Amino acid sequence: MKISRTFTFWLLLFSSLICLNHLSGHDDKNILIFMTNPLNMALEGTVARLHETMGNEEAWHALLYALHLGFWFAAGLLVDLIAFKVRAAKK
Repeated sequence: MKISRTFTFWLLLFSSLICLNHLSGHDDKNILIFMTNPLNMALEGTVARLHETMGNEEAWHALLYALHLGFWFAAGLLVDLIAFKVRAAKK
């Protein structure tokens, strides 16, 4: 199986582009990074409080990116696993 045919690859690419967009300063209000990740949306209050108490902007951004990339990596693995099971059941 080619890596470019997996959902994990495409979802990680999507997530990386969102993170690069945020890192470049085009998403300075954190709207895109929060709206494209259900985990960040669910933990919005906790992440916002953590940002206020951390005092380190770079570490907070690293946490946001890790949550974003981690969520989409796990989602891609789950979708790939389900797709593999469906393909195996059809044979």
